Order: sequence, then C-alpha cells, then structure tokens
Amino acid sequence: MPKTEQQFKKIRDNRKEEIIDVALQLFATEGYHSTSIAKIAKKAEISKGLVYNYFKSKEELLIKVVENAAKDVYKYFDLDNNGVLETSELKSFIDGTFHMLKEKIHFWRLYLSFAFNPQILEVISRNIPQKSEKILEMMVDYFRRQGVSNPMTETMYFASVLKGIAVQYIVAPEQYPLEDMKKKLLDQFCYFNG
Repeated sequence: MPKTEQQFKKIRDNRKEEIIDVALQLFATEGYHSTSIAKIAKKAEISKGLVYNYFKSKEELLIKVVENAAKDVYKYFDLDNNGVLETSELKSFIDGTFHMLKEKIHFWRLYLSFAFNPQILEVISRNIPQKSEKILEMMVDYFRRQGVSNPMTETMYFASVLKGIAVQYIVAPEQYPLEDMKKKLLDQFCYFNG
C-alpha cells in the first residue's frame, strides 16, 4: 500500500529532527567549528546531500538547534498565554528549566560554549526571534506586582542565579546538588501568593 502525503510528511519531519539531534550532540561534544555537515551526515547515517536537502547550511542547522531548545524553555513560561506571569507559572518555568538541564545537558553544554564565542552569539541573536524581550518584560512586571523595589534588578538577579546554577551543573553534573539548588531558587523567588 503506497504511503499517504501525511505519512511522507511525518517521515520527513522525523528525519529532520534526527538531523537536529545529531547536530546538537556533535556541536556540544566536538564544537560548532569542528563539526562539519559530513560528520553530521555520517553520524545520522544519511548522505550529506540529504542534510542539505533539509538545511541550506551549517549555520541554518545551528539556528534550528537553538530555536528548538528555546521553544522547549518557553513552553514552561506563561502557561495560559495571557502575557502575565503568575507565581505558579514562575514555579513551572523553574521546574521545567531544571528538568531540561538534566534531560538535555548536551544542549546546555553547547549553549555555554556559545557564551564565550561572540561570532556564534551574533549569528544566533541575529536569527532567533526576540521572545526573550517579552519574557524580560513579563518578569519585570511580575516582580513589580509583587512589590519588589527594583523589579529590573530583581529580574537580572534571578536570571544570573539561574544561569549560574546551570553553569555549575553543566561543569560537574555528578557532584552538583541540582535539586537542592532548585529548592533554594523556588524559596527565594516564588514565595509570593499566586
């Protein structure tokens, strides 16, 4: 029985996701610049031409890797999509972020390597939608509604603490008390009613 268009689309989508996953693993373990499309194709057990069928360049593939991870993070933020962050949603965001730290450590290692590579950061910031600005506004509003005297500073502090925890975990996941840190973060930033 011949495959339907839906079945072909599902096959293509699955193959594309597989390429993205392999690229993520290689970018994280070997570095972005050391990973070629040929290496990605070999590890994915497909032809180099097929990779180019899905992605025009390694840069486009990198952007897709980061976009996928950003979607994973953002899905935990503002669960009801009303543009107003509540304490329960901040808790969900923290829980989701910590879950992703454990489950997708390859991505976070890659992200950490980007933090020290201005060329890659420039490519990402130029091509990824600026949803982070909306999140920043919602965080500032959240802390303002909670009566924090300087909500922008509190937002930056929250982001810094979260990033610091992520870096420490990425560097030494076996020794780092991730669950204890999550509890401290929840206690510090989610004590408000809501």
